[in-house]
Amino acid sequence: MGSIDNNKNHIDCFKNYSMLEAALEELVNEQQHEIYGYFGSLIEQCGFICSDFENAVSHCINIAENRKGHSFFLIDPFRWSHVSMSSIRRINTLKGSEILYTYMIRDLKRFVIGKNGIDTVNFNKILEASGYYESENLKLFDRVSGQRYLRNESLRLFRDKGNTKHIHTFSLIPKGYIDVLYYLMHFYQNITALQVMKETLWKYNNLHHLFEFKVYGFGLKTIDYYEQQPKLDFCIESSLENHESCINLLEKDLGQNIRNGYEGTFGQICNDYMEKHHATKDNFEYLLINRLLQYKEI
Repeated sequence: MGSIDNNKNHIDCFKNYSMLEAALEELVNEQQHEIYGYFGSLIEQCGFICSDFENAVSHCINIAENRKGHSFFLIDPFRWSHVSMSSIRRINTLKGSEILYTYMIRDLKRFVIGKNGIDTVNFNKILEASGYYESENLKLFDRVSGQRYLRNESLRLFRDKGNTKHIHTFSLIPKGYIDVLYYLMHFYQNITALQVMKETLWKYNNLHHLFEFKVYGFGLKTIDYYEQQPKLDFCIESSLENHESCINLLEKDLGQNIRNGYEGTFGQICNDYMEKHHATKDNFEYLLINRLLQYKEI
């Protein structure tokens, strides 16, 4: 595990507070520690790098490459300019890599998208975004259509330029707002990563989830909202309270397409539809086996 930040105060806070609160104080000394768990003996070590991300990321990528196995990068830049598309692309080329990346879409909309200043020039250079977000009708979109366009262009950008095989988004919306502040984007190479995340969200439901196909993914209210709402409802498509409702929504899309001739293995179906739906792997299995197969529709 490693932490990169160009502000030493942030590094010190992470080492002396966050690590302790997470019961990881033994890793603060940056030495190797042997632990024993379900998979036997493992070596844990944490490093702290006070540097710009772009100057340090090659070192982290090389370590992950040499170590093999799974790698997970949590990237939370202060500004979009602090992380390049080139770095995201290099991480995504690592076998078994995942990225959780915060993308400040509101600031981009205010200062970059549709503008012609130096910020737009730098944005197009650093994130290789020339040819994206260029709709002439952006100002004419209604609120929902405009946010749908911004999200879809963001996904298109990172799929095309970031070598991202799969993306799922969480949209953070501050209290009192209905526009998205930033996307928490999950880049992953294997659909299993999304399956695990969805199962966890259903199991440990302590957030407010909003879902619109091809727009928000899961939308999470920010912490100031959560602190005033000790129990939040699981709300998808205005009222989704259980897996049965989830399966019914999936059947409207996948089930209808199967009836119209769509074919594929179970793995291919998950790859084609998992990103577009809030359904879990078990929901897919139930729809295909207990409904469509039972009624001889497949």
